[in-house]
Amino acid sequence: MTKGSLFIVAAPSGAGKTSLVNALVAQQADIRLSVSHTTRLPREGEVDGQDYFFLSQDSFAQMRDAGARARAVNEAATGRGQPLYCVPEAARKKGLDPRTVLAMLGRLPESERRSLSLADAWQRALTRTYPCR
Repeated sequence: MTKGSLFIVAAPSGAGKTSLVNALVAQQADIRLSVSHTTRLPREGEVDGQDYFFLSQDSFAQMRDAGARARAVNEAATGRGQPLYCVPEAARKKGLDPRTVLAMLGRLPESERRSLSLADAWQRALTRTYPCR
């Protein structure tokens, strides 16, 4: 069996993580998306089971306590319900190698960010952080 890689995209709320991931999935046929569980409420247009699995805090705690998830982490307290996210146990069992992609769109000057589409801004931010050689 070929060992794959697990990429974790992390950034503040509203930074464009979903846009980045959707662009990557659309461009790379071999990338698969793992849908996370969260206790936050769905945003407009989000679909349960497609964007996230939306759970109550009680349901999430029951899953965690039953060992259904590998680990659970509290997102920084924002006063908006403190969403909870977890890493799928199935990914670990498949031998996926976790790697973190920190989404740092703020590294681009504000004037440059405003003049670009979100996709172009992400591309510039990522190529500055992770130049291809």
